[in-house]
Amino acid sequence: MENINIFNILKYEMDNLLYNHILNQNINLIKNFINDDLIEKLESLVRNKKFTAKELYNEVYDNIKVLGPMPENFLQYLYEYTLSKSFPNAVTIKLYDDYSLVCEIFLLLFSILNRIQKYYDDNSWQGRFPLIFLNEDEIDSEMRTEYSRFLKAFNK
Repeated sequence: MENINIFNILKYEMDNLLYNHILNQNINLIKNFINDDLIEKLESLVRNKKFTAKELYNEVYDNIKVLGPMPENFLQYLYEYTLSKSFPNAVTIKLYDDYSLVCEIFLLLFSILNRIQKYYDDNSWQGRFPLIFLNEDEIDSEMRTEYSRFLKAFNK
């Protein structure tokens, strides 16, 4: 696997949070949220190969609680919130709009950690069998359009 600077990826992905369409209405709040303290905490998680939702939650709780109200059992609520995106009829609790911003931010942070985890052999499924997409040079010219559509759909 190529030599990749994980921390540059982390900083790049954190900057991309500012341009996420879901978060546009709270852009000033998000800009203040993304600070050196948060970056240091995420870097620490990566350095120590801690990629679980619980570890992320424990590390960034103080940062995300300033974004808005949070449910008491956040990780359980987050599971139901995430479930509602693909299987709305399977949700077993009432979801509240007031919690959406915190859930979206947490899911984005978790997604970033999961993408970074691909570059670590941490004995997890993601670390041992990473799904790494083709770069521009590797894509067959006849399949370029179809592959681009696939990537766009996959990364939603």
